[in-house]
Amino acid sequence: MATLLAIYGSPRRKGNTTLLLKRAVKGAREAGAGVEEIALRDLKMSPCLEIYGCKETGRCAIKDDFQAVYDKLLACDGLMLGSPNF
Repeated sequence: MATLLAIYGSPRRKGNTTLLLKRAVKGAREAGAGVEEIALRDLKMSPCLEIYGCKETGRCAIKDDFQAVYDKLLACDGLMLGSPNF
């Protein structure tokens, strides 16, 4: 069974982007895939501060919610992204 990661990039909880990605997630689950959903709006993440710790260790030096997202990105078999166009 494939493991998918669905990432919601919209700041709106009930907007069109969320609606469309939720339908895609539903279809993937009906087809037998395991899907984990992440809403970026609910996470605390810093932009890159050019610390460059990643060049030494392969991981960002900033300890925020992205660390868990990064691990899930590496572990998943597929990725579903939903992001609005403004």
